[in-house]
Amino acid sequence: MSARRHQAAREVRVRRRALRALDPPPLSGLPTGTMSAAHPRSRPREAVSRVRRAAHAVPPLFALINSIGFLDLFGVSLVVPLLHHHLTTQLGASHLVAGLLGSVYGFLQLFSSPIVGRWSDVPGCRRRCLVLCLLSSATGYFIQGLASSPVGMSIARAVLGVSKHTQSLSRGLLSVSAPGERRPVLLGRFNAVSGLGFVVGPACAGLIAEQPGGFAALSFLCAALFLINAGIVYLFLPDPETGQGVQTSAKAAKHLAETALPHDAPARRDDDQVHGTETPFPDDDEEENPSQRASRGRCLHAVRFLMSCAYLLHHGAFASWLRTRHDAPPRLVGALVSLSAAAGAATSSLARVYDAGPSPEATLRVTCAAAATAMLALATGAAGLPGAAACAVVLSVSSAVGRVVLTEGQLRVAGAGGAGATLGLGQAVTSAARVLAPALGGAAQHRGGAAAPAALGAACALVATAVTPSRAPAGKVKRS
Repeated sequence: MSARRHQAAREVRVRRRALRALDPPPLSGLPTGTMSAAHPRSRPREAVSRVRRAAHAVPPLFALINSIGFLDLFGVSLVVPLLHHHLTTQLGASHLVAGLLGSVYGFLQLFSSPIVGRWSDVPGCRRRCLVLCLLSSATGYFIQGLASSPVGMSIARAVLGVSKHTQSLSRGLLSVSAPGERRPVLLGRFNAVSGLGFVVGPACAGLIAEQPGGFAALSFLCAALFLINAGIVYLFLPDPETGQGVQTSAKAAKHLAETALPHDAPARRDDDQVHGTETPFPDDDEEENPSQRASRGRCLHAVRFLMSCAYLLHHGAFASWLRTRHDAPPRLVGALVSLSAAAGAATSSLARVYDAGPSPEATLRVTCAAAATAMLALATGAAGLPGAAACAVVLSVSSAVGRVVLTEGQLRVAGAGGAGATLGLGQAVTSAARVLAPALGGAAQHRGGAAAPAALGAACALVATAVTPSRAPAGKVKRS
């Protein structure tokens, strides 16, 4: 409580300085009678204009984080779609061995993600952690390019399973840097920009993979992209706890935005501002006890696991289902996959509707889970390619928006001190789904045909809809 009061007092001092900076200069040259009339009306307008100018100091930091996410997924998408084919045709591995190598990555992520997340929560270590993970990932992709046997490939995948945490660490940087009211929108934009990498990457990879030694060249190119990413982080990205420059401007813009007053309400006290504005991580301990917060956090992790299983079951069998059920050629399959990925990337920013309604977080979670359930159920009986494409697009959209609202809900539960650990645990939950979903999908497809994985995914999404918390956090902050 003392730390909270100290933080509130510090925010009051910052707001007072910001308000003094917003005082307009004396309006010389006006008649005496017009000074008192012009001054009150000019002050709110001047404040709004200065707030808007200060808000433009925020995008450089977030644009940098978005570029890191884009380069990460662009590099990954160069090699991941070709990995299974390369193992079975070039390295002589069986389909079982290729599947097990894929599970090794998810299994190691299951244990390494929480550790890396907690390390990133140590003050001053977030940027250092990201640089080290990027360098280690570059090493893993370099080993992958040199591998000439399944054993060498397993070593490369093990290195990547331990160190490939760029997405979760980037989201952690964004979550602790963004103003609370803008965080869902910025997370959506990050997912959208990162998702563009998966739209562009496979098309570029197809051109290079046709050449001799194409997979090795793609692996080396991916390693080079991760080295570039590490250089960008080290040279240009400030640490949220210790950095100055861009981060300081972002904090200043946040305080200016919080202290901007409406034209018809210029006279609110500092104490009211402290309790009436939204902070980056709302503190609702006074209205929700720790056991309730822990229970809600477990529910959100369960929803993440079930929805990850549902999406992975569908995506893992989507290509074979299209070719078996609809006799689609490979080029058309690739076009449909790119179409659904582009739709998800383009609509991630739809999470900005978050601000509408009394309980937008819970409403969006339930809506996304219900939409995924319906689309997976319809996909099992789609009569033609247009229906299959429509189901895939809607499913991709629900996945993109659902990831944002789930991440936001988990960050609200964790608070500022546990953002990295929470995101790391969420990554571990997703990794557990990556380990389990291929085995379940293979067994379902072996017994029930190409549409069975989608039906099993619909069942997982239905359970997720049932267990999704039906209300927003009890201590939802008041908006000024």
